[in-house]
Amino acid sequence: MSIDSAISNPEMPNICHILDDSLGWEQRVAISQLNDRTTEDRVGQAYLAVGRYAANQLRQFLPDHQAAVQRTQAGILAGPAIRRSDRLKRADLVHAWGLESARASRVASDKPVVVELFDPNLTTRQIKLLRTLAEDARLAIVCSAETVRRRLVRGGMSPAMCVVIRPGVDFRLLNHGQRLAIREKLHIGKNDLIAIASEPATRRGGHFDALVAVHLANHALPELRIMMPGSSRETVRLARWAKLLPSPNTLIAPGSTYRFEELMAAADVFIASPKGEASTTAISWAMAAGAMIVAKANYSTCELIANKVNGLLFKVGSDERASVAIGNLLVQYGSHKKLLEVARGHAYEAFGIRRNVDQHLQLYKNLLEGNALDQGITDSAISA
Repeated sequence: MSIDSAISNPEMPNICHILDDSLGWEQRVAISQLNDRTTEDRVGQAYLAVGRYAANQLRQFLPDHQAAVQRTQAGILAGPAIRRSDRLKRADLVHAWGLESARASRVASDKPVVVELFDPNLTTRQIKLLRTLAEDARLAIVCSAETVRRRLVRGGMSPAMCVVIRPGVDFRLLNHGQRLAIREKLHIGKNDLIAIASEPATRRGGHFDALVAVHLANHALPELRIMMPGSSRETVRLARWAKLLPSPNTLIAPGSTYRFEELMAAADVFIASPKGEASTTAISWAMAAGAMIVAKANYSTCELIANKVNGLLFKVGSDERASVAIGNLLVQYGSHKKLLEVARGHAYEAFGIRRNVDQHLQLYKNLLEGNALDQGITDSAISA
């Protein structure tokens, strides 16, 4: 629902969502769910974009909303332009979907701000920025995982400002019909075993290790292939590298033609082997899709995955490569299929869209009314 159509109801909070060029698939999915699943009598929503990329993306996944394009490179410079926007003037609260968005919103106004964070690998500089924003503002931080919240608190953020709201998963996109359709479009054989890694591919994301692991396991499982979603420099590098291998057709690189959540429907295995912590949104979608989770045992993955209960975890010693550990688990795929149903059941309990949307609306209410930010909000991965 737009802010323009919500003006007639003064009791309805008006939210101005601000996006920047850090926009990724996690933010896109969450924003779309809030827009699509929020009834017209609960909240009014409007959208602003800081940067050309964010504006173009916003127009694509929310075609009914015309984004105001702010083509500035730094959030502090975007502030004055955002301040002139009627959308911000009419808003009761700002929901910033990136650190640049958060900084721009603070320069533009003194309205309460919600900042949504997915990546647990926050730097000291980023946390310092959030501490600065919190000094003179009513601020709430939505953390997609407890690992994100823990990193913020250790960096000096008040625990009372940080609330865990787990991502929502659209199970309709992960049905059998969708799986067959995507696999057919990508020319994936009926008996092919498809692994997938997170989006986007990066050096620190462990995508190279995942690719090597699949090539190692391919000797025992010739039907095994790996899909690298999205477009990035690392995807191009991996594609060049894969051509030099004995089985160059092992890699599937669909580019940006299909969204990550669509590709997840076609996958049998999800590999998470980052150098740091893993963003848990992709893990939650993989659980819901019935894909085998093969993940590095770190704080973030262990929030959701228990070894040989709903997934497979590995640790890497000082004399061992991650690719070898992953490859050893991949060849065991056929022995652990019972884990898939357990993981899917956990996903049904913890990652409902309705719960995610309701908790966001409760947070808006808490922030505007001065209540404790976690009032009425519980971590669904723990309470489910």
